Amino acid sequence: MSSSQIEKFKARMHITHSGEDEYLQDLLDQAQKAVGEITGDTVEGETLPPEFQELIFERARYAYNDQLEFFNETSETPC
Repeated sequence: MSSSQIEKFKARMHITHSGEDEYLQDLLDQAQKAVGEITGDTVEGETLPPEFQELIFERARYAYNDQLEFFNETSETPC
């Protein structure tokens, strides 16, 4: 994800330092890949649809707070 996306995520999370930027980049990259797998769509590029951006940020937030299992539970779709 781009540095502007990292800055948007940091603003959302109220993170004001740059000491974790590399870690946040990894979280956002992993979230982007996971959202693509969950939705079955490719979610790549600088301009993501808002719904994908929301899911990516939410998954990264859960991962950042070491609560990823709860994201997985709430993002499951009934069969």
